[in-house]
Parts: sequence; C-alpha cells; structure tokens
Amino acid sequence: GGEDASRIECLAQLHRALKQAGLEARRAACRWDELVRRCLLLEDLEEQMFPSAVELAASWQGSVARILCRWHLVRSCWHGSMLLWLGTLRPRVLRIVGGLCGILSAVIVLGQLTMFSSGWSLSLLSLLFQRDHGFGFTQAFCIVPLTYMVCTAYWSVFRLKVAGWYGLYWNHNTDTGSLLWCASTLARLAAPLCYHFLKLIRVKGTAFQTMMGQMNVVPLLGNSLNEIFPVLVGFLCLCNLLNVYSRLVQLCGLDFLEFEWAAPTSADSSDLLAEGRRLIERERRRRSEDRGLMELHDRTETRRTFPLRVQIAQLIEEGILPLDWNAHST
Repeated sequence: GGEDASRIECLAQLHRALKQAGLEARRAACRWDELVRRCLLLEDLEEQMFPSAVELAASWQGSVARILCRWHLVRSCWHGSMLLWLGTLRPRVLRIVGGLCGILSAVIVLGQLTMFSSGWSLSLLSLLFQRDHGFGFTQAFCIVPLTYMVCTAYWSVFRLKVAGWYGLYWNHNTDTGSLLWCASTLARLAAPLCYHFLKLIRVKGTAFQTMMGQMNVVPLLGNSLNEIFPVLVGFLCLCNLLNVYSRLVQLCGLDFLEFEWAAPTSADSSDLLAEGRRLIERERRRRSEDRGLMELHDRTETRRTFPLRVQIAQLIEEGILPLDWNAHST
C-alpha cells in the first residue's frame, strides 16, 4: 500500500513535470517561428524584396482570410494592397506614428515632472481643460492621451516574460496562471491610470472622483506620495534611453527576467549576432526547399515522398489543420 502510494505520487510528479516541459517546448517553438518570420520579413524589407515580403506576410493571415484568398480576384487585391503597404505606405505611416507617440510621451512626462507643484505646471494637457468644450470635444481630448497611457502601461505587462512563471504567448500557449495574473493586473491598473490622468490634467470634481472617493492618501506614506512619485518617471525614461535595464539584469544575475527588444550588452554580442544571422540564413534555405517540395508536389501529386513537416505546413496553409494543432495533442 505505501509503496504503491509513493509510486503513484512519483508518477503524478513526473506527469506534471512532463506537461510543463511540453508546454515550455511548444512555447519555445512558437517563439522561434515568430522570430524567424519577423527576421525574414525585416530582411526582405531592408533589401527591398517586396514580393517576397508580401508572400511571407500572407502566410500570417488567418484561416478565414486564407480561404478567401483562394479566389484569384481576392488574392490579387490582397497581394496588391500588401505590396502598396509594405513598399510605400508602411515606412511613412510608421514615421508619423512614431513622431506622434514621441510627442505624446514628452507631453505626459513633462506633466508628471511638475505634478507635485500647485503653483506652476509643465502639463500641456491641462491647457486643453481650462474651459468647457462640450461633451464631444471633451471626450475626444480625453480619449487620445488616456488611450496612449493605457496602451503603454499594458504593453509592458504583455511583453514581460519570467521564465517558468509568467508569460503571454500566442497560439494558445499561455498557461491559465499567466492569463489570470494578467487579467487581474489589468483590472487593478484601470482605476489608478484614470486617477493619474485626472491629476495630470488638473481637473477636480469629476464623476470619477466622486464615485471612487478618497484616493490621494497612501497608508503610512501620507497624501503627497501620489504627487511626488510620478517624478521618477523621468528617471525611468532616462534609464530606458541608456539601456540600463538589460545591464542591471545582467549585473544582478536575474537571467530569468526577459525584456524583449533589448539590445545585447555582453562582450560576445558580435558572436551572438553572427550566430543569429547563420540561423536565419539556414532557416531561409530550409523554407525555400520546403516551398520547392510543395510546388513539386502540386505537379506530381505524390504526397508520400515528402517529409511530414512539409505535409503539415501545406495542411496549415490550406486551412485544413489549425495553427495551434500541436497544442491539442497533449
């Protein structure tokens, strides 16, 4: 009896570890495929190989779009619009959006640096609310900066990954704990972000403040922390510009923390970049071979002579097999 119970417990632990390892393997494969596609697309755009970039971008579309693109007219219109977007519109639109985001960031940070002062203020947003503009314009003036603040705050939560504990992954590879923690965090941030926005525009007596009641008193820290603490945002922006986060993680040995889009700071960064180029070039050759095999299959109709991964890729492209087919196998 005791031996059987210990054996069952050992098997349960082994099964739990196996499920976790399988989930981590699917996450790694999913992230690898996403990074490879992004690198190939950026290389094609850098070398102005727009038809190849359109073909690669078309492989990301969903099952409904893939079915619609089977018609020649729809496929031609889709590829033409993608070619126009990638070749002409994309760089211009990204520059405009980047400039607008930079202006909004500067306006918000300047307002936060002087939020503690009641005599003078650098908040340009408060100038928009010095007089009544009516319901429509007031809502428009609130939606744009508040939406930007919400997106930037939530974006960091979405991109942060802690190995073995937290991370959001596409294709249904996110565990339930990460989903629940992310949902609870987003719900907890909603009201403080709105309160912070009201402090930024220096408007009092709103319906939100009436409903929420007293929010400017922090236990043990007094009623001035909410006005002084935002000054640290300027310091955080400076750390971001100087790439301090990745260096701090490296010095503290916190390798399990992962900040995406962080540039390599180690001494062997050139070796890592060279290895990355070799891996991407190898993946490009492999995908070219797979594409050639698929074209040969379309001409000869001999499915048995091709590798299983090529058959699976073709089934996914045809919409017969879902993108997350591997997630349902365990």
